[in-house]
Amino acid sequence: MGGGAEASGDGSVAVEGDIRQSTVYTNPIIHNHPPAAPGYSPRHQLPSDLPDFTGRETEVKALTDALDRDGGGAAAVSAIRGMGGIGKTTLAVHAARRLLDRYPDAQILVNLQGHSEAPSMIPVEAMAHVVRAFHPEMKAEDDPQRMEAIYRSVLAGQRALIILDNAADTSQVESLVPPPPCGLIVTARDPIRLHGAVPLRLGLLPREESVALLRSAAHPAQATEEEWHRIAELCDDLPLALRVAGSFLAHAEDCSAADYIADLTDARNRLDHLTVSGTRGDVGAVLAHSARRLAESDPALAALWQCLSVFPADFDRPAAVAVWGIEEEKDAVRPLGALLERGLLLYDGDTKRYRLHDLMRPLTRDVFAALPDKNPSPGSGQRLENAQAMFALHCTAVLAAADVLFLEGGEGICMGLALYDRESINILAVADWAIEKTDCHEAARILTNRLPNAGVYVFSLRLPTRRRIGLLEAAVRAAQSLGDKRAKGSHLGNLGIAYADLGETRRAIDHYEQALLISREIGDRRVEGNALGNLGNAYADLGETRRAIDHYEQALTISREIGDRCGEGSALGNLGNAYAALGETRRAIDHYEQALTISREIGDRRGEGSNLGNLGNAYAALGEIKQAVDCLEQALAIFEAIESPVAERVRRRLDTLRGQADAGRFRRWLGRLRRTLGMA
Repeated sequence: MGGGAEASGDGSVAVEGDIRQSTVYTNPIIHNHPPAAPGYSPRHQLPSDLPDFTGRETEVKALTDALDRDGGGAAAVSAIRGMGGIGKTTLAVHAARRLLDRYPDAQILVNLQGHSEAPSMIPVEAMAHVVRAFHPEMKAEDDPQRMEAIYRSVLAGQRALIILDNAADTSQVESLVPPPPCGLIVTARDPIRLHGAVPLRLGLLPREESVALLRSAAHPAQATEEEWHRIAELCDDLPLALRVAGSFLAHAEDCSAADYIADLTDARNRLDHLTVSGTRGDVGAVLAHSARRLAESDPALAALWQCLSVFPADFDRPAAVAVWGIEEEKDAVRPLGALLERGLLLYDGDTKRYRLHDLMRPLTRDVFAALPDKNPSPGSGQRLENAQAMFALHCTAVLAAADVLFLEGGEGICMGLALYDRESINILAVADWAIEKTDCHEAARILTNRLPNAGVYVFSLRLPTRRRIGLLEAAVRAAQSLGDKRAKGSHLGNLGIAYADLGETRRAIDHYEQALLISREIGDRRVEGNALGNLGNAYADLGETRRAIDHYEQALTISREIGDRCGEGSALGNLGNAYAALGETRRAIDHYEQALTISREIGDRRGEGSNLGNLGNAYAALGEIKQAVDCLEQALAIFEAIESPVAERVRRRLDTLRGQADAGRFRRWLGRLRRTLGMA
């Protein structure tokens, strides 16, 4: 992939408004394709249920009763003492799976990251996550009020269940309450107070249920009834701690239940370096004990576990392979399985993704800290730095793969966006790390320069404009530092597009002109054509249509000179828009028809729909309603086939024109009737 390519968004067709296309700027990227991700349904996102889900019958009933209503329902699940690891998400998923018949249209889980190391999700981002389950190609929206209107419009009439997981507080979720008949579950460590939501304060497991869960996790380990109860007590009846303790006993052949109790009792007094925030002392000791024993018995596995702390969100096996720096994916199966068996890692069988519990993450980083002096920490700092670098390279490769899929068109568009959405928290964490370290870290500087081009197309849809500008401005500085003029021109051009999206047209022109100067300096005709085309768009936005036409004509000449059919089609379509704005409709139609021929030739379905829509508007302006309706019907069929939101606007335009056509036919019939009556 090189030079530039047309980025035609959902608003390409000029129906009820003149909407032009911008041309993004790219540089060649080496794509290291990760293995294909498992099947993903954007409307059905529930994780797999835990096979050993135990107890909680009263809470499950309260939760399902609150939601099992014709008009939808809402419930807010919080924890006593604000404790993590108590099983809020597990309970929410378990109850949600019982409500699939009540909410068949969609079950959408949004991790609000209220208590994770990744930045908390703001409401507009959470709304976008939900809307994209229905419209995957929706462009990121910066305006909270507009986003909320879209959110409610999309969910209106849907029997969808929304799970807002890991909320920070009430203010984060109050604007996210969906309209009936949707259902809502909110999980949080502290109470959430929403109008109409049934509060459910989740307590610790009753002791008998704790023992049952412990026995299930510890099988086939043996213990007396008194020992089971004592271990459950040390775990403070917290489900996460019970599973960790049980998993340890199940696989520690050299440690009986009595030994474990003695070790834990002693551990409370000496694990000063392994602390777990948000837990009581005994619970922290249980979790830290398993970490310490792992470091003592299998330091190589502990080192691999430590590397996984670089992931701020869930991850798949190829990601672990990349971070661990191993060559074969099969070589990751044993260590991942061993960590799962010890309860030190969580796994979702449906998505085939792993994650570290928030309470375990600090332990991974300090896993060697509690070892005796005779066994010093084997290079944890350097290992984590190397893991972070490998994590960054992997995320860049995934981002590039998502962009390649998107460019394939058809099903590839949704596949590329879905791949990005699965990894977005990790990718954006890498971007934040790279920007923060750009001034002092060579690898971060190179990464900051590469990221915008690696994901230029998915970023144009998924990143809010202000966030995109921040990334691009950092990339300009990085390219300047690296002496990479080509990349700098690319970033400047895309900054122009971002400012144009904000309506800051003069600022956009300034960046386009800088990109144009660089393209001419380095002799890159494709990027020169991109800059000219986007300058034409900017002047058209300012109403300087003749000036816009001059730039479009120059861009068209370059596209034909270098054989860029996509760029040629874009320039022709934009010239058609310009002539339509001047009232030169026949001339506009001529350019639209040339652009339509090219879009069909290169298989650009979205561009084909756009050009047909613009032709329909042009014929309507001439009063040639039959031709207008014919073009718009073809455009509608295309937009419906690719599930574009533009279809609804085209449909409304068609209804208006058909009404005009019916009125015209009635007037002609009435005229004929009058003439007949006059003759009689």
